[in-house]
Amino acid sequence: MLTEEELIKTIADKTKTPAEDVLARVNEKEIELSGMVSRMGAAYIVGKELGVNLAKPVNKDLKINSIVPNMQKVNFIGKIVNISPVKEFDTSDGKGKVLNIILGDETGTIRISLWNEKTEVSERINEGDILEVIGGYTKRDYRGSTEVRLSNYGNLRIVEDVEIEVKESNIEYSKNSGYKDMLLDSVTEDEFVRLKAYLVRIFERKIVQNICPVCKSKLTNTTCEKHGTVNPEKFLVLSGIIDDGYGNINAVFFRDHAESVLKMTAEQVEKEIETKGEKHFFDSLDILGDYLRIKGVVRMNKVTNSLELICHDVKPINTLSEINSILNKLNSKQDASKPPIAPVKA
Repeated sequence: MLTEEELIKTIADKTKTPAEDVLARVNEKEIELSGMVSRMGAAYIVGKELGVNLAKPVNKDLKINSIVPNMQKVNFIGKIVNISPVKEFDTSDGKGKVLNIILGDETGTIRISLWNEKTEVSERINEGDILEVIGGYTKRDYRGSTEVRLSNYGNLRIVEDVEIEVKESNIEYSKNSGYKDMLLDSVTEDEFVRLKAYLVRIFERKIVQNICPVCKSKLTNTTCEKHGTVNPEKFLVLSGIIDDGYGNINAVFFRDHAESVLKMTAEQVEKEIETKGEKHFFDSLDILGDYLRIKGVVRMNKVTNSLELICHDVKPINTLSEINSILNKLNSKQDASKPPIAPVKA
């Protein structure tokens, strides 16, 4: 491995830049990225900026496809393939912030969520950077996917002396393009699916949840184990059964997806239940038989020991428009000498 002096000399020689100028740039970069890179890392960044890539392939034991929920002391390296904008939200103590980053390696991609002061890293990182995650832990997010978070002593470090190749398919997959058109009689655990199905049953369970606006954990009344008394964030969870004519499966809709199915906001649902009672709310729902276009992931419910669909996206389908779309496709393939099939009217 090159020493600092050898690295600076190599950069200077390859770029025909005076060594003292390279050294000055390394000093500036180390200050700019204070806490995010080592001095050697700053030198590698300067070299890259000057067109000299001295990185070597990474060799770390823990790969992203091996990271599962409920792991502690997670350390791994990944390449940033997507950085979401920092989102702000209200808490009883003021404003909270969250930043989501998608990291990838040759085996897959994973999301890491950074909260509050840790979101400040967004000013010092870019897509394509290699990050080392130090002191992370994992949990299953509300969509059923594995999510990485940083412990109190966790940290991120930009790594410049390695390179990672992320498969294009993994990048597209991380941007929610990895869903397959499936029928419910053939889905299996952990598949990301896209399908059309009818909502045939709603389970009468607690639908409005209170969660912590900071860590998104469920609350006991208005108390979070980590953040004390908070101003709860309302969170809808709707579950039922969907059927596509080939099979059926339990389906769970969260947040805005539940609102889309119910055609009501969380606040409207809560008010309706407070005013008329939970039984009346479920009895008055007029959504059974709705035709839905759904994307989601199939998971095994450990309690019921059966598959269920965690919905990532849901949109209502106008049955009449769907029928006429099919008729239009049939007409386009039909012999021109035959009269077209007339569209269906309401």
